[in-house]
Amino acid sequence: MAEHTDVSLPPEDRVRALTKKGSSVDVNEDIPPRRYFRSGVEMIRMANTYTEEGNAEHAFVLYNKYITLFIEKLPKHRDYKTANIPEKKDTLKYLFVFIFDQWELLHRNDLMWRYKWLRQELEKERQRILQEFHAPGSPPPDAPLLPGIQGPPLPLAVSPTPPQSPGDSTSQIRPPGVSTGPAALPTFDRTLKPVNTMDGMVDGIRQLAVPSELCSSFLRLADSNTSRAVETCGILCGKLLRNAFTVTHVIVPKQNGGPDYCDTENEEELFLIQDQYDLITLGWIHVSYTRVHIHTSRRADLGPV
Repeated sequence: MAEHTDVSLPPEDRVRALTKKGSSVDVNEDIPPRRYFRSGVEMIRMANTYTEEGNAEHAFVLYNKYITLFIEKLPKHRDYKTANIPEKKDTLKYLFVFIFDQWELLHRNDLMWRYKWLRQELEKERQRILQEFHAPGSPPPDAPLLPGIQGPPLPLAVSPTPPQSPGDSTSQIRPPGVSTGPAALPTFDRTLKPVNTMDGMVDGIRQLAVPSELCSSFLRLADSNTSRAVETCGILCGKLLRNAFTVTHVIVPKQNGGPDYCDTENEEELFLIQDQYDLITLGWIHVSYTRVHIHTSRRADLGPV
């Protein structure tokens, strides 16, 4: 059992375990620093969704990873000081003005309060079970039932949803209004897997729901290119809902392709669309020789919609 899910631990230890989990961030020196700024935008979108759904633990971990990435890890990148990152100043300002406040709200008003409440309920249940075994003349409830023998295992029979915490940590955080920068997309070579800076930052395998008509629709869209032996690529984008991803949009950017390659052009237009609809990059799709290939850029199990 992960430490942060162990209800028998003191609330402080559970939050400390979550903080440690959120501090686990790796930066790949071969990925341009500017791409991480784009990933930061999507991390906040996911954290906002978790906050709206009341999933304080996942939101807390993502905010903590965001802070760790931009304060501790990314500045150590070999190209961080020399790379042209126009949005760096606004992103860091945004981090100090909004992200730290949201992190503190989750820490103080949500997680700590919720963990304390669960621990109190666990103690009440423990006392209730011990009382059932208590008989006149037997030891008090907090003592072993027999010398050297502990009481029976104590199941946790508390409500999975605690009352509303006194603080309000449901406010959304939006990325800065400035452009998030042209994070370079992977080259759409059939032999390559997509590179994603979020991989390893967001833990766990999540289900990825793909519309059943996606492949057939994309084949029709790419038919004119396919007939000329030219690959066609599209970016799979979507939403996070109840800890699962759903593909809601396929963005076909301006591109230049051939029989075995497909390169995107003017990625800024792609980012503008993603920002307009609050979309998360989930992978990419491309057609070559009448075959459709779907590649996910996240740790996910594919499933139909």
